[in-house]
Order: sequence, then structure tokens, then C-alpha cells
Amino acid sequence: HSSFKKSPPRKKKRLHIVDRRDGDSKAVYGQAKPKQAKKRSSTARAPNKDRRCLMGFQIFMSNISGKYYLSKNTNFQHSYHPKADVDSTTLNRDDLSEDQVNFMRLMNDYSIPDTTIAHIMTGVLNREGKKGEFLGSTIKNMNTTIDKAMELMNGISADMSVAEKTIKSLNELGVSYVYLTMHPDGDLLVRSGRGRRTKEEVEKMTCPDYLRKELETLREELGFKEGTEILLALSFASDEMIRAMHMFPEVMYKDVTENTNKQKRGLFLVVVKDRNGQTFIGNATMIPSGKKWVFTRIYQSFFIHLYGATTMSRCRLSLTDDDICEHGPMDNCIKTMSCYSKSTHMLCVFHAIVMAFHEKIYPKLPRKTKARRELSDDGEVYGFLFYLWLLSQCTDCETKEEYDRSHKELTKFLGREDVIEILGSDCINAMVELQTSAKDKESKLAGYIRMDIKNSNDACTTSPVESNNNAVKHGSSKITSKMNLDKSVKRLLRGINTRLRRRHHAAKREMVADDAGIPEAEIMDLGMIDVTYLKAFNAHYGAVEEVSEGVLKPTEMAAYLYEAQEDCFRYEKKGTMVSRNFAEKINGDTTVEYPFLFPGTTKNDFEEALFVMRHDACTRYDLAEFRMKVDATLDQTGFDFDTDEDDEDNNEDCLKVGMKREAVHISGNAKAMMEGVAASYMDPEEAEELDDKLPTEEEKGDLRSRWVSSVTNVLNCQRGSLRVKLNFGSQLADIVGNYWKEVNERWGYRGGGEGRLLLGSETITTAKVPKRARGAL
Repeated sequence: HSSFKKSPPRKKKRLHIVDRRDGDSKAVYGQAKPKQAKKRSSTARAPNKDRRCLMGFQIFMSNISGKYYLSKNTNFQHSYHPKADVDSTTLNRDDLSEDQVNFMRLMNDYSIPDTTIAHIMTGVLNREGKKGEFLGSTIKNMNTTIDKAMELMNGISADMSVAEKTIKSLNELGVSYVYLTMHPDGDLLVRSGRGRRTKEEVEKMTCPDYLRKELETLREELGFKEGTEILLALSFASDEMIRAMHMFPEVMYKDVTENTNKQKRGLFLVVVKDRNGQTFIGNATMIPSGKKWVFTRIYQSFFIHLYGATTMSRCRLSLTDDDICEHGPMDNCIKTMSCYSKSTHMLCVFHAIVMAFHEKIYPKLPRKTKARRELSDDGEVYGFLFYLWLLSQCTDCETKEEYDRSHKELTKFLGREDVIEILGSDCINAMVELQTSAKDKESKLAGYIRMDIKNSNDACTTSPVESNNNAVKHGSSKITSKMNLDKSVKRLLRGINTRLRRRHHAAKREMVADDAGIPEAEIMDLGMIDVTYLKAFNAHYGAVEEVSEGVLKPTEMAAYLYEAQEDCFRYEKKGTMVSRNFAEKINGDTTVEYPFLFPGTTKNDFEEALFVMRHDACTRYDLAEFRMKVDATLDQTGFDFDTDEDDEDNNEDCLKVGMKREAVHISGNAKAMMEGVAASYMDPEEAEELDDKLPTEEEKGDLRSRWVSSVTNVLNCQRGSLRVKLNFGSQLADIVGNYWKEVNERWGYRGGGEGRLLLGSETITTAKVPKRARGAL
């Protein structure tokens, strides 16, 4: 027991006197003196009990009745409080006028932080003589209260799901949309409806087992319980977005961005570019995942419902990154759907070449030292050379012959002994691998493919959609991953529409500019210019007027723009329109027999000559296409082009058979634009017949001279000059109207004549726009 030690005796705790908040003293035991509690207010404590505030209330419940009662000892009267500083008081909603509340809401719409709004509103009221300040929490509570009140007024209750709130908000905003839902039992439900507040039709579709399992996995990933109907995909576009897609459908930039809503739905954007180089979002689709079946549904159905087959048939180039799930369904649609048959898909040069170069080639270029990342002089020269060489193949090569020659020369250059000695085998092998990869994707990257595609020479990367992604997440109407889907969609639409309206208004302001003093006779004929380059195009495209209650139709100017746009696509790749006399001079003597045969003429030369003679308007694009078909049989480049595109699954086939109708909601303005664009479409055979009925130069000259003499008589009239001057506008309008009436009757197709109407260049002060025959005046 010698190792056993008794525990030391416990020390007696020291007695301390601690002051309580109520002023009494209390004796407590403790080893150390406790810290003084910090005061939570800036007020002073009562010096004694007589100066203490007696405000307080007591509530008790009766055990018999179960009711609550207020004690008679309750006192609601404050007393002995020191007077607070006026500047330290807080302001609230009652201190703001209606205009100031609207100003606060406007700042909240543009994503200004609550604390910044509080500082601004405090400064506004202080300048008016009101003392105090706003707190950030006060501004936040005010905005939340107003938002809930607005939602309740629009029929959006708090017990609705996020998906229901989103669809309800789109209805109230008048936005066109298409959506697809999954039933709790695993089947897909298609909801269809057109117009605002229409009853939706529900149709159940068959769903294969493998797709059902995939959807169940998706339900678990999204965190939904069993028995919940899920909104799978939602594609929406405002009237301004639909208008932009109708105006500039030739090139579409597509990409997916993440972290835009709390429900973790990806955002698929389609961006178009106008003739001033400005880019705008034409469609936004919330997608559940990046699988092939999702994009197949978007291309095959959603876009057709929102924009119509005519507009989608005018798409000539679709640009995406190298995601097979995104562009694979697009390739299938190009091969199987008539409205996409004239479209071409290509990859973004930045993703396919620039990023691959910096990832695979740049790290293997020669360095000054092994420890430093700085390139040596040889590394900089050869790296810059390879970089420009690969980019030139995607941007500068105008023919397939140039493209093949560029690859052949690069292969020879990489095989030189001096190049291998300077760069090393690792860098050379990486370069050969990147070159082979680019060659395998020739149809997606080669620059000569886009050379003859309408308005697409500058469409090499998806930078337009990347810049819009940045504006969506960091702009004035930015959306974040902390927002619910309904709030994210509304804010996204507000930002897109604001930018589109700003450009539309700028186009209207540009319409008031003059022609810089250039005589009208010296201005180029409108038939030589793509209609999208005219100021009137962006200013008046998509304009509608109400013919009766609830019935909208395109204005006369908008209808002419639709027809002019259709003409541009109809005569695509046929060169510039010229007069008949000029065409006769170009064609030369028609009695001479072609082709001419010379001693050096080969069989290929003879076949090319016959091919050109068989076409009324053979362009360089047609001739290059003919040469490519001939060279395909004599290809000796050694590259194997595998065209077999075996999909990993058959989701596309399933959706083609099963999904025939989606939930559709098209606004009145969007419907009127879609019908106007479709009405302007003309069958190619019908258009070819009309091309042979153009007016001759003698007919146009005779009509012009009679019109000029009529206007001269009005101007030179000496009798009643004051009355003539007062009525000059109406008389000139009558003369111009009769002139174009005769043009329409003789050559105007839609006016009963045998020709085809085009947009005229003359401008009058009346509201009507002159009608014009193709090639007239």
C-alpha cells in the first residue's frame, strides 16, 4: 500500500458578490471571478429601483377552459427611458412614398444588394429632412413582403411547388413555352395548350424500361420523393426572343451552363447574332441532364413548336462545343428531318483546337530550363507556328484542296530531322496526335465548309454564347444557384428582354437618319442587299396590329419584310440580282455553241463544262461541290472517313415514336410572327415560274416617265398655288398610290399580277409602304 496516495483535499470555493441585472446582489461561490456580461444596447441602466421601467405583461392559461388570459398586473406603459438620438432611429415602409418604393423595387430588380439599397434610400430621405437610417434587413423584408403580395395577386400561393409557380409566372408574363413532365408511376405526361389560361390536355405516353430506369435515377439525383410529378424540361421564349430568332436564324450558337437555380437544372441557351455583330439569347431551356434524349426532344419538338418549321429550315449553321450528347442529336435531325436538311453542324474552334493545343502541345514545347516554365526562343517560334497553322486550317482554307494541302505540308514539316531534334519526339507525337484528331473532324472544323454558308464566315467559336453565359451569371439581372427556378426564370427573362428592347429602340432611332445627301438614284438597288442589313428590318420586323378584339396580324411593313426575307433565302447562293439587260450582256451571244474543246481539254474539264451549262445560275459553291463528288472516287490521302454514327442507346427512336405532343403555350404576338413568316414561304417550283415574268427595261422606263410627268405637273401648277401647296401631300400620295397599284397589277404576284412583290426603296409620308416587283425601278 506504499504506492497508494490519497487524493489532495479540495479547496474551499471563494465567495464573490456578483451584481445582477435588476440591481440586486447575490452571493455565489466560484473559483474565479466571472466576467462581466456585455451590454446589448446603448442605453444606461437604471440607477435605482425607483427609476426602473415597469413595462411588462403576464399571460396564463386556465386549466378548466384551456383559454389564455392576460394578467391584471400587466403594464404596457414605458417610463424613465432616456430620449434616443434622432439619427439612430430606424426607418421603415411608412417613411417612403409610392415613387420611392418603386425606385427601391427597380434597384432590387437589377440585383443591387440590400445594404446598398439601404444606404441609397437613407440618403434620399435624409436629403428630404427625415432623420434615421434604413437597415439592410428592413429592405430585404420589404422586398420579400411585396413579392409575396404580387404573387398572391397573380394567383400564386405559398403552397404551390416551384414548378407550378414557374408555369404560373410564365403565363402571367405572356411568355411562350413548352414543357414535359414525368408522372409518379414513371410514365411521361405530355401537356398541350395554346394561349393564356387555356385548359391543358394531358396525354400519357409509353416509356421503355431502360428510359424508365434512367428517369428513376434522375428522380433520386434531384432529391424528389416517390409519388411526385416532376417537371423534366422547360423551354421558353418571350416575344422579343422569338422575334430575334425569326430575324437572324442563319447561325445559332448553343451551349449549356450550370449553377443557375437551386433545383440544379442546367440552362441550355441558343444565341443569335444580328448584322451589327451584337448577340442575343433567342431561346432558354431548363434541362434535367445532359443526356442525348433531352437534346433530341429539344431539336425535334420544342424548337418546332416555338418558332415553326419555316424559321428552323433557315438555320444554316449550328455551332457547339465537342459534346456528343449535345451535337449528336443535331446531326441525326439534319439527316432525318426536312426542316434541318439545309443546316450544317460544326464545332467550336476554341474548344477543339485552342484548348487542346494548350493542354497537349504547350507543356511539351522546349523550355529555357527544366525548372522554369518560360519557353525558349525555339519553343516560342515553333509553338506560335503550329498554333497559327492549325487555326488557318479552320478559318482560312477556302477549298478542300487547300485544306488537304495544308495537312500534307504539316505532316512533311513534322517529319523533318531538324524539327524532331529541336522539339523532341514527345512534342512531335503530341502534335501528330492533335493533327490527326483535327483531320478526323474535318466536316466539323474545316474552314472551307463555312465559306459558302450564309452569314457564317465569322462563326468559328461559341464565344457569343459564352459571353451571354457570363452576363447571365454576373450581369445586372444575374441569377445564382441560390435562387428557386421560378425566380431564376423571371430574372433571366427580364435581363434578356431589356437588352433586346434596347437594341430595338436603337434601330427605330436610326430610322430617322437621312441618306447623308446622297441622291436616291445613286443608291444601290435593294435587290442587291440582304434585307437583314436594312435599318427598317430591326425596327419593323415582327410588328403586329389588332384587327379585332383579341385578333392580331402582322402590319403591312412587317409582311413586306417577311416576303423580302423569304426572297433572300430562296435566291441563296445564286449571286447578286441584276437587271435583265445586264444579264443579257453577261450571257453574250446565245447562238454560239458551247463548250469549246481545245487540245488540252480533259474528260474532267468536259464534264465540268456540261455541269455548268446544265445550271441556269452555277456558282462557285456548286462547282466546288461537283468537284468534291468527283474527287471522292479518287481519294488518295490515306485518311479513312468513318460515317457510321452508332449511338450508345436508342433513346432518340423511343422519343420519335412516343413523344408526339408537348405542353405548348404560344403568345399572341409570337403566333402572329410565326404565321407571317410561314405565309411568306413559297414553293421553289412556284418561285421558279415567277422568275420568268420580270418586267423589261422598256416597260419600267415607260412607267417611270409617266409617273415623273404626273409629279412634275403638280409641282409646276400655277393656278391656286397656295391651295396646291396645302394639298400637295395628298395629291402626291394619290399619284404614288396609283403608280404602285399599276406595278402591282402588272407584275405583283399577291396583287393579282404575274410577278413577285419585293420591298420598295421609295419612302412617302403616308402610312402605307409602296409595293415593288422584283427588278422594277
